[in-house]
Amino acid sequence: FRQLSWFLGQDTDQFPCGADVKIFVDEDESHAQFRSKPIVCSTRGLSFTEVWLHQYLKRSACRVDDPADADYVYMPIYASCHDLDNPKNSMTEKALASMWERISTFADMGRKVVLAFTGEKWKLPVPGHLRQKGLTLAVVEARPIIPAPPEASPQDGKNYSIHCKDCFHPERDFVIPSAVTPTDGGRLASFQRATADRDYIAAFRGEHAGTKTRSDVAQGYREVNETIRVAVLNTFQPLPNTSVGGPHMGYSFFMGSSHFCLVPKGRGFWTVRMYEVFYAGCIPVLLSDDYVLPFESWLDWRRFSIKWPSSRVHDGLYEHLRNMVTERYDVVTSMQEEVKKVACWFDYHQPANAACSPYVGFVRELFARKSGEPMRPPPAVTSYWY
Repeated sequence: FRQLSWFLGQDTDQFPCGADVKIFVDEDESHAQFRSKPIVCSTRGLSFTEVWLHQYLKRSACRVDDPADADYVYMPIYASCHDLDNPKNSMTEKALASMWERISTFADMGRKVVLAFTGEKWKLPVPGHLRQKGLTLAVVEARPIIPAPPEASPQDGKNYSIHCKDCFHPERDFVIPSAVTPTDGGRLASFQRATADRDYIAAFRGEHAGTKTRSDVAQGYREVNETIRVAVLNTFQPLPNTSVGGPHMGYSFFMGSSHFCLVPKGRGFWTVRMYEVFYAGCIPVLLSDDYVLPFESWLDWRRFSIKWPSSRVHDGLYEHLRNMVTERYDVVTSMQEEVKKVACWFDYHQPANAACSPYVGFVRELFARKSGEPMRPPPAVTSYWY
């Protein structure tokens, strides 16, 4: 764990800010329980992004000691780790109420408050009046999963979910990449092969609605009516020069040996697989129509990725990828070089990189909203490129 020193004492490192933004990190004791157990949380699934972002901002040159001097107040909470969408006791509820009141006070002072949510569910229901006061959200999923209303659910006694279409406000909210753990990132990078040495056209290995290994995982996909992963398996498994199927111990090897890595949506439109592919040096093929990508205002995703309509997985995708490898190899080589160039924007393990990191991206997004900086508009969510 490269950042272990962050949790063992007073680390004297100061990391670059990346933009002219002053950030107050609010570590008031009233909500300390929501950022407790950082080492444990940093090893739990989606929680590591919450922890690393907090630990970076504590040591960032952007940080100021007085909220009166700040452009933004960052409220460090590990909502995914502590399951704050389902408070377990009155003490937690009291701390939440205190935190909301504190956020409201900052907003009344004219300070914009930032919260980070790092899963397909925003693990903290935000009071509407705080959103009206300008609360800013940094999220990995712009269309979070919410419970489906009764009229939209089958009458079978099971829980179903839908994606919220108006929870995300792009004029103040923004998308950040999810972190890949050091162990997973290192393993993927170790299997990264040169373009000429890649044997597979495409790879995908992962859970899906028909998985037999874990019934809870399968039910999770069925709750959101996820069908794209199953379509990927049905279409690609019989085809030559592919490695497509359920979870496999050779996952990192297959990604590092493939020209293209298929990235179908998970339970949310977001998926951590999008960021794993950069460690493997693999060209991502996004199969998630409504995925809002991070840093689109300055990263041209068309140069290093493909976005294919998810309803057409069976309709010419394999042939298109095969043709690129056999007939347009120069394009494939160029795209893989671009993957390597932009990989730093998704690597949370290089906090000292002043020019390119997800931390710098986070700060640049804040600066753009602070200054009204004109930035290239992102493509429409439902646009495709291939």
